[in-house]
Amino acid sequence: MPEVAVADAEFREVFDSAALGGTTLVPLTHNPLNGVTAGVWRVTGGGRSAVLKVLTRTKETSVTWAASNDPRHWNFWRREAYVYQSGLAQIWQRHGIRAPRLLACVERPDGDLALWLEDVPGEPATAWPLARHVEHAYRLGAAQGAVGAGEDRPWLSQRALPARLHGRQDDGPGPAR
Repeated sequence: MPEVAVADAEFREVFDSAALGGTTLVPLTHNPLNGVTAGVWRVTGGGRSAVLKVLTRTKETSVTWAASNDPRHWNFWRREAYVYQSGLAQIWQRHGIRAPRLLACVERPDGDLALWLEDVPGEPATAWPLARHVEHAYRLGAAQGAVGAGEDRPWLSQRALPARLHGRQDDGPGPAR
């Protein structure tokens, strides 16, 4: 498990508690290849829990999964924070997908971002039957389509799927068909 520092100030902001003592961190499954994600942990303390996700742009990884500083790039390192802070993830609710609440977004001295998220109980997708994945994919597609041109923001990716499928590092048009 990579080392993770939980700053007292972050802990107090999220848990409304005076001290970090008695805190446990349990690593959660995520894509370790993605250069944007430094790690994801369930943090428990004082009878409460939250999920800590640290976003970074400095993690060494393959070119395919490298983080980008370009807001339109499919792997822009700050996008997830912007989605939570803007409330854009709430659009998904009417399609049956509820994002966890953002409890705090903390810019760390090293430039990384700590996203403190609501700890939502549930069954991990790795245990879902195929039919549930199909239904979820349908809902995600409908939710993404609901964003529409009226919700364009500088950090929304354009043509991300073709860029990922073709191993491109930009969001330019894919190959001609």
